[in-house]
Amino acid sequence: MDNINQWFSERKAIYYILSLFYAGKVNEGLELLNKSNLLNNFKNYEHNKKLSKGALEIINELNESDNFDYKKAILEEHQRLFVGPNELLAPLWKSVYKTKDKLLFGDIELEVRSYYNSVGLDVKPSEAADYLPLQLSFMSQLCSIGQEYNLEGLNADELEKLSENLSMQKEFLNKHLLSWVPLWVEVVNKNAGGQFWKGFAELTEGWLENDLIEIERIYINYRNF
Repeated sequence: MDNINQWFSERKAIYYILSLFYAGKVNEGLELLNKSNLLNNFKNYEHNKKLSKGALEIINELNESDNFDYKKAILEEHQRLFVGPNELLAPLWKSVYKTKDKLLFGDIELEVRSYYNSVGLDVKPSEAADYLPLQLSFMSQLCSIGQEYNLEGLNADELEKLSENLSMQKEFLNKHLLSWVPLWVEVVNKNAGGQFWKGFAELTEGWLENDLIEIERIYINYRNF
């Protein structure tokens, strides 16, 4: 890859947009989607059908709806699926899908929190660290850290730090996103009333899968940049 800084920058933006939507900041997320060409790029992505199918579903939904009313509908569906106050239909915490009792603030949450702390990020004790928007934001932050590296003239220590950054991204994707997001996507597909969140969840899973492949490729070859 000729420009790893650009690669980190583009990925940082994608993770940030995903985190906005799942945090319920739909207006801001839609504004950034409209300013970018992200969905059109994803819909033509032949190597990952989840990514392309999810993007196409979102595009079709947005094109066929009234802008104001549809934003309201997306927010209402977000509330119904992910927030409550009634029973959560598709909770956004890893612990729900990977522990028998489905309780928050256990070993899984502590392990995720330790990743954040390792790069100087703090999460409030009252906030479960394995929350999907936080995990996506963490990946965005790791990309931001990666942006600091200009491969021209890097010394051995800096190259090692770059390697550690890529290794952490790869590990976090494997252990703390892709280990449960596919299970969550199934629940979203079962409970979502419209196509937007079904498409967005599928796009998210496809993006995570594709990004892991890209990271592994870059990680193997980074010394040749």
